[in-house]
Amino acid sequence: MKKALALLLPLAMIASYASCSQNSKQSDPAPSTGASASDGSDPSAGTNYTKGTLKDGYYTNEFAKLKLQLPPDVLPEPEAQLEWQKENAISSAADEKAAAREKAKIWDCVLGSDYEYIAICFINTKEGFPDTPDLTAEGLLDIYKDTVKQAISTNNTEAEWSERTTVKLGSEEFTRDTIAYKPSSNHEYLYTRRIDDDFICFIDIAVIDEKKTTDYYEKMFS
Repeated sequence: MKKALALLLPLAMIASYASCSQNSKQSDPAPSTGASASDGSDPSAGTNYTKGTLKDGYYTNEFAKLKLQLPPDVLPEPEAQLEWQKENAISSAADEKAAAREKAKIWDCVLGSDYEYIAICFINTKEGFPDTPDLTAEGLLDIYKDTVKQAISTNNTEAEWSERTTVKLGSEEFTRDTIAYKPSSNHEYLYTRRIDDDFICFIDIAVIDEKKTTDYYEKMFS
């Protein structure tokens, strides 16, 4: 992604994409071989997860009952890039617990332009949070919030959370957090929903354009 996009994200634990993007400026990802640089574990093994598809301007995931009309000008990240980003996040994790959480995350789809970023991920909570495998959607947002606060504590950035609420993306209910970063005009919209006993769906939308509100994106789900 472009530099403007990298500046959107506070290097939070769930959306570790920003640090990977900055590293990609220094070295290109190695071609995908279908194997992982981690221990080879697959967070989807033995679960009902199915990967989403991109077709005719829509992202669709039947497993999560999601259908998103792609915003104008966004482009999907190639699979090889997503794999490289995950491997990089695992290898640069602060400790084994953080690495386990990264291994438990499936980057189902990442879309981006110079000024916006959309990531749709699935977190296998049994693998990523073995001490709390029944982690709730709100609990995941709380973990994200704590990590954001820690990440921005050393870079003169402030984050302001709006009141947490429940919204519908298409036919499904999600819990939403909205973050405004200061002194910039960057915003982050976070959506979580537990899909089944294994997975929580986590959607992260980061944007510079203040005109692109939560309503703008939520209307694109059907």
